[in-house]
Amino acid sequence: MRIVYFLLCFAITFTIHAQEELTASERIQAVIAENATTLSLYQTNISAVPSEVMTLLQLEVLDLSSNNLTTLPDNFASLSNLRELYLGNNQFETIPTVIFDLPNLERLDVSDNQLVRLPDNFSSISTLQILNLRNNNLVDFPNEILGLANLRTLNLSNTSMVQLPADIAQLSTLETINLSNNGIDTLSANIGEMINLQGLFLDNNNLSDLPNEITSLINLRELSLSNNMFEDVPPEIAELEALRFITLAGNPLSRVPDELNIFNAQAIIEYASTPNSYWLQNATLAMIFISGSLLLLLIFMRWRENSVSSTP
Repeated sequence: MRIVYFLLCFAITFTIHAQEELTASERIQAVIAENATTLSLYQTNISAVPSEVMTLLQLEVLDLSSNNLTTLPDNFASLSNLRELYLGNNQFETIPTVIFDLPNLERLDVSDNQLVRLPDNFSSISTLQILNLRNNNLVDFPNEILGLANLRTLNLSNTSMVQLPADIAQLSTLETINLSNNGIDTLSANIGEMINLQGLFLDNNNLSDLPNEITSLINLRELSLSNNMFEDVPPEIAELEALRFITLAGNPLSRVPDELNIFNAQAIIEYASTPNSYWLQNATLAMIFISGSLLLLLIFMRWRENSVSSTP
């Protein structure tokens, strides 16, 4: 049985590697032969989109990531059935405006490029639901996306931005936003108007508190605040009734605050420490029951060893 399992794994691995070694032309010919709706030219070392691609009018998913592209051809919009377009890890300095004419585009990934700003009419992609701008040099929040009326998921992590505009509340359809790995030190109170948010990721920023208005996020299920500047558990989380998961790893938390009593719940707290390390790490697991529902609160506390009284 083990031999069969080994042979099966080997066959799958061989097939995957064989597919990866196909040239761009060979992959295109395979799609033509099968009339397939998905084409991956991932990591095929192309610096221009092959002209044959624009003849594949049935395409719904096109992956052009990890190449050397700087632009798209003028007739790219002939791919009118395209729903997902992956342009990550290329050399784009701006988003080609030709994609604005794709009438069915729902997902766009332009992560890991050299974008500084977005085109003024970016919001004309009215069908867009998922946008990934991670790892670009945007610095400022791209206001050009505020008119995307159907946007559900937005990734702006590692884009060097330091603040959010008050107008962010215009993205009323957003369900998930990732703002991790930036320099954000405060949240706009208007974030409380984004009542459809279910996931808010703010890891690796400079936050030390949350606005009271965050309590209006009645659908928020996941809140990630690791590696910020929180010294206490933000009391506002007590009013987030839909919350199921929160992380505070890597914050300078000095204690589990008495304010946990505002949860009207019983907390089970356990400490685990490594006293001889330069950074003393403690983990707290609190299981809190609110109105009959389980909230799993994970708080990981870290502070310098010399700030804690312990036996060497």
